[in-house]
Amino acid sequence: MKKRLLFLGACILLGACQNPSTPQQSSDSTQVTTQQKLSKTDVLNKQIEAAKTIKSLAMDIDVKVKVDETKMEQVILKNSVELIMDPLTMKMNMQAFGVESEFYYVNDKYYVKVNGEWIESNGDVNNQINSTKNQFNALENLNQEYATVDEKDAYYLVNVDLVDKEKIEDYLKSSLYGSGNDSLINSMMQSGGTIDKITASYKVDKKTFYLMESEGSIIMTVPNGGNKQTVAIDFTAHYKDVNAVKSIELPNDLPNR
Repeated sequence: MKKRLLFLGACILLGACQNPSTPQQSSDSTQVTTQQKLSKTDVLNKQIEAAKTIKSLAMDIDVKVKVDETKMEQVILKNSVELIMDPLTMKMNMQAFGVESEFYYVNDKYYVKVNGEWIESNGDVNNQINSTKNQFNALENLNQEYATVDEKDAYYLVNVDLVDKEKIEDYLKSSLYGSGNDSLINSMMQSGGTIDKITASYKVDKKTFYLMESEGSIIMTVPNGGNKQTVAIDFTAHYKDVNAVKSIELPNDLPNR
């Protein structure tokens, strides 16, 4: 079960990492010059348009798993990410189940350092990263009927709270994983697991309409021997340095750099 949870957490992470509908600061973004009351559709559409102006950003992401029966809570993923959209360049420091890793995607090559050893990869990995970047955009693909929007002093809070199975499946396919990643959902269902509830919230800056932060939870019932148990996977993402990440350099200890 640990591998399945890690895979799900990684998909959530990739969704957050590659989602170009993110954070707070930039002179390039669409600004609101009046104090008019905006509808839900206005807020979501302005956020989607603002996201298109993002050239680079950084973020911190945590994914935790909680098992109700044992009251166990474990951080399965903890990440800091820097991302440049064009040319696609990425740096990520990740901690997963106590293992620290470094990832770089620079000049169409993918490098990973695990347990002190560097590995270079390309081909399918490059295609996967590019397809992930294009697929994951939660608010752009979100069915707006699933969302509510509350106005706060400095931001709009977009909330999603789903228990209907058809809506959950639609949200997973369109907003969290993106088309082409349905195998994860199918795998969970085939193993006897069910996704019972999904909640998500997104803070949208009032001035720039970039995402400031997002958080969510996936509540699942999963097989455990002859029994079933309830598992919650919680994720949080904080976005920063929008359009301020100018370059990502490979580390000096990388062989043949």
